[in-house]
Amino acid sequence: MNHRYKIKLKAPEDDPWLDTDTVMVTLTYVGDNATGEDKVKLVPVKVDLDVDADYDGTISVDSPDDPIEVSDGGVVYVGKRKPIKLREVEPAGTASSAILTWTTSKIKVFTTDSGTAEVSSGDDVTLPATLWVQGESVSASPQDVTMTLEASGGAADEIAFTVVEVDKIEYCRLDKDQSVAGNWVTDENIAAGAKNTDVHKARVRITIKPVLANVSVTAARNGGNGDAVAGTLSPTSSQLTDSSGQVYCTYKSGDKIEDLTIKVTECAGSTVSIDLGSILHQLWDIGNDCVGTAVASA
Repeated sequence: MNHRYKIKLKAPEDDPWLDTDTVMVTLTYVGDNATGEDKVKLVPVKVDLDVDADYDGTISVDSPDDPIEVSDGGVVYVGKRKPIKLREVEPAGTASSAILTWTTSKIKVFTTDSGTAEVSSGDDVTLPATLWVQGESVSASPQDVTMTLEASGGAADEIAFTVVEVDKIEYCRLDKDQSVAGNWVTDENIAAGAKNTDVHKARVRITIKPVLANVSVTAARNGGNGDAVAGTLSPTSSQLTDSSGQVYCTYKSGDKIEDLTIKVTECAGSTVSIDLGSILHQLWDIGNDCVGTAVASA
């Protein structure tokens, strides 16, 4: 006895019964004395988990973020939070929730940008939703944190994250050669006085780890004896790290700069900083929690 089966695929444009983005599969049995046929309509299901992967401050549904959400992924500082978007499953009404998972303790996930309500890996999350990823410990390498959103039936989407922290803050007085590694220090005097000379200025270098380009770093002048005369830092707005994971700004001293520090505002808790004062110098130990601790003074 011969048994033959025919399988036919039909696209929406070939049959008005089919909706957009559906496929008809027809299975036909042909035997010696009988034939039979069955049909099934397949509906592709789309699950979408999105993150700001180009670091421009917005989360797009498609380009530019979607194509690079795994290769580049999102970035979050230790102790800080960044949002992720869990979109409604398509077609609408297919599923009202999906399972969110990750397999590392380097992050935690919260329901708001500042609250304490956590989401655990493996939770069934009602869609659509905006959740917040908090950095807990620094990544060993870029994109080493993976998050997956999976709906019933196996449809899933995946994004990557890198948890970064400030590795060090150094400065080089402008009267010295910046190409010489030894001239980048954390404890050398910068002359006080609002004068336009190189001994009254320094180039500040901030390095993050792991090394990533195009990550936002915001530096600001912190403290100083007399705010109006404590010097200036330029630029003070966010800048992007280069291919070496570094960003630069320039400090110009004021009339009084004792106890003046440069801080990076992305860090949690006490600010990570170095002292640029002409009187007091301190080297700050930068830990994973971004808390500065004085370990030496001159």
